Amino acid sequence: MKRVIILFSLCFLIFGCEVPKTFEEIGFWKDRGNRVYTVFTSHTDWELIKSYAREKPWKRGRLTMVYFFYDRDKTPDISTYKEGYDIPKRYKPYLLAVYKRLGKGNEKLIKSSPI
Repeated sequence: MKRVIILFSLCFLIFGCEVPKTFEEIGFWKDRGNRVYTVFTSHTDWELIKSYAREKPWKRGRLTMVYFFYDRDKTPDISTYKEGYDIPKRYKPYLLAVYKRLGKGNEKLIKSSPI
């Protein structure tokens, strides 16, 4: 199984292969060019998660955030919130990771430790 993931990661990096449809975007929020997504995934391969997040649009001077959740029913639809930068506390136990790409292009993948 690890070989398949490694081969896929290489395919993605070298040839630009598409990320498999194992990520489901639940919500999207946009304000003045800043973008926030909530995504359900069953993946725990951090490189694959980061590859998916890097596909999201980003512009210099703006923020792109992708919240990854491991429970489909507990993944919030962020498009319904006025301030989409942060998710309600009741969803945080189901958070797998948060990807941030900041205004200057710096990126971070912050891993959570789900219960």
